[in-house]
Formats: sequence, C-alpha cells, structure tokens
Amino acid sequence: MLGFVPCNCNLTKYYLTQNKRDNPCGYPFYFFVLDICFFVVYNKKVKKKQHVWSEKRTMIPEIKEKLVKEYPHLTELHAHSYPVSSCSEFRAEELAQVYRKTGVSAMVLTNHFTPKHLEGKSKEAFVGEYIEAYREFRHYAEEAGICAIFGMELRFSENNNDYLLYGIDEGDAYRIADYVEAGLARFRAEFAREGYLLIQAHPKRSGMVDMPLEFLDGYEAFNMHPGHNSRVGISSRIAHEAGLIVTGGTDFHHPTHEGVCLLRTREKLTSSHDVARALRSGDYVLDIGGSIVLP
Repeated sequence: MLGFVPCNCNLTKYYLTQNKRDNPCGYPFYFFVLDICFFVVYNKKVKKKQHVWSEKRTMIPEIKEKLVKEYPHLTELHAHSYPVSSCSEFRAEELAQVYRKTGVSAMVLTNHFTPKHLEGKSKEAFVGEYIEAYREFRHYAEEAGICAIFGMELRFSENNNDYLLYGIDEGDAYRIADYVEAGLARFRAEFAREGYLLIQAHPKRSGMVDMPLEFLDGYEAFNMHPGHNSRVGISSRIAHEAGLIVTGGTDFHHPTHEGVCLLRTREKLTSSHDVARALRSGDYVLDIGGSIVLP
C-alpha cells in the first residue's frame, strides 16, 4: 500500500467493511487508485517546496555577489599606529604593509587623542606629533597603493568614552585639543566644522558611559576588536531605534585581525569628508570577515 487517504464519510466505511468481509486479504482497486493520486499530489507539493528552498539558497549567494560588485571599494574606518597609539603593535610602515594584503583602497588612521597625551606637553607639541604620525603613515600607505585618510579617536576628560571623528582635516586637530578638558556637550555646542561626524566608538563595551543620544551622529555598533566584548547586537538595536548612523571598524591594534570589518562603498573614498558623506548617505554595506552586513 502506497499510502492512506483519510475519510470519515459513511460510504467509505461501508466499502471498507464490505471489502474486509468479502475479501479479507484484498484491497479495493478504487482505494488503490486514490492512494496513487494522493502519492502523486503529495510528492508534487514536496518537490515544489524543495524547489522554492533551492531557489532561495541559490539567490543568497547571488545577492551577496551582486552587493560585492556594486560596492567594490573597501575602507578601514578604525586603525591605530605606534607610537601615538601606544596600544598598537604596528608602526606606520608595518601598518601599511599588513593592510596591503587586505585589498583596501583607503584607510582612516584614527589614533588616540586623549587628555593623557597632553600631560606634560604643550598643545602644539602633541598635535604636531599627531599630525606627523598621520603624514608618515600616508607616505607608506601611498607606496602600498592605499589612500590614507585623516581621522581621530577622541576622548574627553569626563569619562573613558571614545568618539571617532570623520570629516575633519589636520588643521582641525589644534582646535579639537582645546575641548579635551571641556567635555562632549560643550564640544558639540561650540566646535564648528561643517559636515563632520562624531560616532561613539564601541558604545556598549564595558566601562563606557551612556551619553545623551542627541550629542551623537552614530554608533560604531560593529566594533570588531577581538580582545573586547562590544555587545554589537545591543549597540545596533539602540542605534536603529534612535535613528543613528550605524558603522563598524576593525579597531586594529594587533596581528591577525587586520581588515576584519571594512566599509564597502560604490565610489572610492579619498578624504575624511568623503567618509562622512558616505556614512551620512547610508549608501554602504559592511564586510565583516567576508560576510556582507546591511547596517
């Protein structure tokens, strides 16, 4: 018997009873036919479902391939060089060489800019060192075929929060230094730079303090530093609920995790202002270890 066709009608019960009485070893031909029909219809439905799922499995790689082609330009949004960022294991030349292998077309150098850096130094001395570190990296990046972009990971004296700045120039660093002791609220109220973005770095990492969201342009929800739990899911949800820009970055300091979180854009980014415009537009995707993420 190929299958059973359930039926509660009295006629069916009568035929089954009669068949059992008249031919206890037999099986009515008409039920055999019904079973055949049921079997055929059932298998068609199963095959149709399998075909649909097969199509879906085929579509996903195609969508990913299409996004990679439409957003071919890779940019690192968060990386550090020694000695300005003393936590980094890479000097400028080494940083450029290790990123040559990742296929990035641009990198934003976001060295730390904190009150600690200004201790025992004049503003001019520290900012001069900061800019010189960027220019040194730019030299080696150009040799590696990478466009170096000026950025900053800023910290105020009020807490240990860090903020990534995009859409700024080297000359802005002198003015920014004046606000390190002033705090986020005053900085946002007074710092005049058209089109710049302030993105809170790893906002839900342990030790970070929740700040009024109106002071922020975005969250670096997808911070991929392997040594910290940045609670990316919570960060992403808060950012989406608040209508903030969602970004990501490798937060590169140590070997083996270079380029694990990159920005993909349609056009090549060549300046900090390009980065700010791209993020503000929302026309980008993230490439996290080869997985495409729509932030």
